[in-house]
Order: sequence, then C-alpha cells, then structure tokens
Amino acid sequence: MITSIKGTKCYVDIESEGNTGRFGGELGVDGFYADTSDFSWISHNGEASDAERIKLIYDTVKHCENSQFKVLFLWSSSIPLKLQGDFIVLGSPARDRLELIYKGRMLTLCGECGGSYRFAAYTEKMYWADGQYLTAEEKLELIIAAYNVFSGREEICFIDDERKGIFTDWRGKPLVHIENDRIIAQKFDCPCGWIPQQLQLKDPTEQKSFKDKIIISTNNRLLLKKSSLFGRKKEYECRYCGSSWSVQDGADGLIWKKNIN
Repeated sequence: MITSIKGTKCYVDIESEGNTGRFGGELGVDGFYADTSDFSWISHNGEASDAERIKLIYDTVKHCENSQFKVLFLWSSSIPLKLQGDFIVLGSPARDRLELIYKGRMLTLCGECGGSYRFAAYTEKMYWADGQYLTAEEKLELIIAAYNVFSGREEICFIDDERKGIFTDWRGKPLVHIENDRIIAQKFDCPCGWIPQQLQLKDPTEQKSFKDKIIISTNNRLLLKKSSLFGRKKEYECRYCGSSWSVQDGADGLIWKKNIN
C-alpha cells in the first residue's frame, strides 16, 4: 500500500510498506513522468529485489487512479503505463514475447505477433520474472482475467499446448480442461453445432445485456457477427461456414434459429 508520494522537479520518492523508492524523471503539466529504469532505494528493510520495484510501480499506478497527483511511469516509450483490470502492459510486444505486470508481479508471455490480434500467447510458455513457469491453475486464472479485460479489443489471445485456439463461452469462461498440469482447449470445427445449446439464457437481465453483442469467441475473435443492425429482426452470420442465424425471445430465453436460404 502506498503511504506517501513526494519529491522535486527531477525525482519522486514513493513510500510503501515501510520502504521508500526513488524514481528519476521530470515534473510535467499533468503529473510527474517517472523513468522506470532510473530507480534506487532510499530506505529498505532487508534485502531488496527487482520484484519489489515492479510491485512498487504497480501499486503506484493503481494508487494514482484515484489520486489528484499522478505519477506517470515510462517503460520503453513516451506513453505512460496504464492499469487495465489487474494488468499493466509494458510497451508494445516484441516479435515473440510480451511483458506485463499482473497483480504486482512481472510476467512474460511467449508467442507471436501478427494476424487478427496484437499478440497470440502460448499457454506452455508463460513465466514469472524469476523464471518459474505458471501452473495450470495460474494459467487458467490469467486467461480468464485477460479475456475479461481485453475481449473485443483484438489485443491478446491464447493458444494451448497443442497449438489450438482457446474458445470462451458467452460468459467469458475459457472452454478448456486441465490434463497433467496442461491447459487443453476444447476443439470446435464450427460454432453452428454447439452455439444454440450454449446460448439458452433464462435470466431476463442476462438477455438484455446479451442481445446487443455476441461475446462467444475463439482466440478473442467473435464467432458470430451481426448482419442486421437495424430493424426488429436480429440476424447473425457464422464467420466460419457462412450460415445465417436469427434470434428471438422465447418463454425460457433466447431462441436461435438457423435460416434456410
């Protein structure tokens, strides 16, 4: 927890849990621009580690969300780090890796850039700053959190150990199972075989929010796109086989019907 932030025009001292770290930088109109590489401990209880510097950055960014004075951290570009859910993405992804801070810990995702997404992460190549790979349970928690934050933005998707894209259901829950501490994605050749069964909604509040957008995705990409934006009839088209679907209210929820051309 951040207890105090003070400094001058060229440095800022941040105190957290009895330790004080100093970041160099410069004072700007909208806050202090701190260089994350220009850092030293002014006071510290016990042996210091770089993991504590990372956590201090994370805690400060989170603290400054509701603070009048902003500390704007610069990692590898002139764009300040931004908290997105429990994530801070550290700059643009390299060709085969993306670095981020998740819940105060430095995390590296190995994968590839390009295609429909900014970065595709391999689930078998995720590790913390100390080199320790994530357990299957940690991977699953991370995937759920990432899809909740980045879904629809085409930023991050996940590919399992067998190079299969990970689907999520309409609630954003990954359709996977854990086998020998590995994340295995459920494979679907085409959504048309399972979407009508997955989308039986019985809660009217869920229906209202769901009718405006389709959240089901594979690799964070929408399986169904809306083909009719106006009028009472809501139609959707399968991105895979091109079949057309219409949806209407039913007694027990939404009813999906495949249109016969």
